[in-house]
Amino acid sequence: MAYKTGVNRTQINLFPICLDEGIADDNVVRVIDAFVDWLDIEKLGFLHSTDNLLGTSMYPPKMLLKLYLYGYLNRIRSSRRLELECTRNLELHWLLHRMTPGYHTISDFRKNNPESLKGVFKEFTQFCITLSLVGGEEVAFDGTKIHAQNNPSNNFNAARLEKLLLRIDGKTAQYEQYLQELDEQDKLQNDDYVPHGKNKVDIEKTLSILAERKAKYEAYQQELKTLAENGCTTEELQISTVDPDARSMIFKHNNTAIGYNVQTAGDAKHSLIVHFDVTNIGDTYALSALAIDTKEILGLGADETYNALADAGYHTASELAKCAENGIITYVCPTDIAAAQSKMPKEKEKQTFSKDQFIYNSSTDTYTCPNKQQLTSNGTWYIHKANSKRKKEQKYKQYTLPSATCKTCPFAAECQGNRAKQWHGKTIERREHDEAVEANRKRIIETPSYYQHRKEIIEHPFGTIKRSWGCYYTLVRTKKKVGGEFALIYLCYNFRRVLTILGAKGLKNALKSSFYHFIALTESLRQIVKICSGNYLKNYRSA
Repeated sequence: MAYKTGVNRTQINLFPICLDEGIADDNVVRVIDAFVDWLDIEKLGFLHSTDNLLGTSMYPPKMLLKLYLYGYLNRIRSSRRLELECTRNLELHWLLHRMTPGYHTISDFRKNNPESLKGVFKEFTQFCITLSLVGGEEVAFDGTKIHAQNNPSNNFNAARLEKLLLRIDGKTAQYEQYLQELDEQDKLQNDDYVPHGKNKVDIEKTLSILAERKAKYEAYQQELKTLAENGCTTEELQISTVDPDARSMIFKHNNTAIGYNVQTAGDAKHSLIVHFDVTNIGDTYALSALAIDTKEILGLGADETYNALADAGYHTASELAKCAENGIITYVCPTDIAAAQSKMPKEKEKQTFSKDQFIYNSSTDTYTCPNKQQLTSNGTWYIHKANSKRKKEQKYKQYTLPSATCKTCPFAAECQGNRAKQWHGKTIERREHDEAVEANRKRIIETPSYYQHRKEIIEHPFGTIKRSWGCYYTLVRTKKKVGGEFALIYLCYNFRRVLTILGAKGLKNALKSSFYHFIALTESLRQIVKICSGNYLKNYRSA
């Protein structure tokens, strides 16, 4: 049986005569090359964007940016692996003109240019908006947790420090007892007896190490105390010794790990990521800032709006109110509806006399209970002070029924539970942002299928990036640098999506064509007219 044979290794002209002949016209590296050449590197502020007049010449930032885009698109993130690919990869030979930077140079470029990498992500996002690849009508928000470069053993909070200090005190007492036993044996001149296999030198060395650790942990305790006095929340009262910005967080299935929470905004039209922010806290107070920044990125004016979809973790009254004030229509699932949809049977039971069953009348400032009785308020605003569970103060009014009315109600026991035995009147609290909460709740109940569309928009990027690409951890430290790396990751995700939509040739032609610049100019003029007309109307109304 005949087998296929390859080319003789000693044959001359094994490779193409020039590098350009070995790269197809629709190869992705040609699109990467066109995109980076399209960018204004000087404007983006990359370090070493000019020639070094002293010493050895530096590698151009464009070349290193092309290398990183190629690497992340092909799931190569390590600087050492990128260095290796530069020496053996034909596509990189073409893309980098056969330059072979060392891993340290490659790593420093990513580490030293986080803000510039974010700028590249923003430029490509604006490019997609200009080409109408971003709809700007529906945006889904969610956070994804990523592991930091910080071991859990190098993360400390008040409870852990207290346990460690107690353990050190116990160990210290134990070794001091050993030392005392040795001293007693020295008095008896019994050199053959060594308690617990420890000699005096080893015990004194161990006690010295324990003393150093105790001093270190006490210094951490003092630092946490200072942070608490400065108003830091319980969630923020942590110390990470390797990555100072990393925090202990609850990841999937209630497992705790040290990492970051990447808040992300995804557009519904093509599931493109339009904005993100790296944080080290939960989702509770993250929605409004992210949604307002997204509105600005989409180029929407003060009178324009879009729909913001988010899960129950973002359901905070003050955040919903801020979104409403800025013309953003929220579809955030309330926590009780999310609990009712879970698999736990106890949470599925509907409460007949929960607050949402009481109807509020804004004209009379009263609530009507299911038994058609009116709850009234004295008009005074009270304040719930901030605590470990409540991060911010909350203003509220109280609406009550007379105890005599509740005493004659046939539903008193079911409505008030144990309070019915004391014959107190029903009391309901209305917080200052409840109007936005009720409006959001009404939208969720009326359009349940629309809210469920959120998963299709924002979960797709997370699945691709973390599951398929393996980017469930970061390679850099501190929040600023992690933001730079995720700018690269999200840029490559959007780049891959646009390649699927337009094709390699289509995207390359859009970058090189004058048609894009005409669209960009038209869009800029439209924004200028919008701003000017908005200012005119504002001045006219004030006059």
